Amino acid sequence: MYGWRAKLGLILPANNTVTEPELGANTPLGVSVHATKVIARGVGPQERVAFITDSIPGAREALIDSRVNAMSYGCMMSCLVKGAQWEEETCMSLGTSDVPFQTPGRALRSALGALEARRIAVFSPYSDEVAQMVPAYFGALGIEVVANVNRGDLFDPQLVVNIHPEDLFRAIANISSADALCILPTDLPTFQILEILEQTWGGPVVTSNLAIFWSLLRAASVPDALPGLGVLGRLTPAGRS
Repeated sequence: MYGWRAKLGLILPANNTVTEPELGANTPLGVSVHATKVIARGVGPQERVAFITDSIPGAREALIDSRVNAMSYGCMMSCLVKGAQWEEETCMSLGTSDVPFQTPGRALRSALGALEARRIAVFSPYSDEVAQMVPAYFGALGIEVVANVNRGDLFDPQLVVNIHPEDLFRAIANISSADALCILPTDLPTFQILEILEQTWGGPVVTSNLAIFWSLLRAASVPDALPGLGVLGRLTPAGRS
């Protein structure tokens, strides 16, 4: 039986082929990951995000039928475009005491809070329009962005999901020091390099996928840490290890 301890649910844009296998390959014993995909359409980020987020309630109902114990939406770009207030309202309206609902932005904020990180460096492969939203998004939450490194040439979703970990490592290993380095897109493969990236960069590295994973395990009351997944993986769901 899969998920005899906990089932974790994900709502992902259909182009995202990274989050589900990253989490699924690292689950503690007895935990399973189940994803529902939503179609992403639109020319610009506003139109694309509106198309995706309109599908969240229906996708949530599908995961409820899968009897998941906690679920998360999985598009960080939506959080940047629509803002923290939208995240709070969405989590309140779609989450219940039995099945909590999370967003990537809220999961990141929880992880950064657990790490006591107030000054962050950020890496993303978004369009310039979306990347420019990053400092204001985190600033409104009391988190200073000291470096906002963007690779807009990787914005095509098909290119992002195929980035080799070696290329990602070379792109971000020399980013300015801060309390933590945040890697935002959920469709960017990162788990394979987290340990060596932290050693090279010299500080904690938090990705949206890692924060979602950590947050879901906490919400599902699974007390395992995430071994081999960087400093955040060495935090137990209850706090510091």
